[in-house]
Amino acid sequence: MSNYINTQSMQPFGVSFAKQFRLLDYDEYWVDPANARFADCDPSKAEIKCKMN
Repeated sequence: MSNYINTQSMQPFGVSFAKQFRLLDYDEYWVDPANARFADCDPSKAEIKCKMN
């Protein structure tokens, strides 16, 4: 990948996008697939294992 492509790929999002949405080490985050395929998952456990239906 050229340096130009690499440095310009996020340019349309502006400077604030990365500051607002980046994840730093140890930041908490969640995944919401927004569908019933993961209804069996229990997010209260320390390790989450899901089976897609």
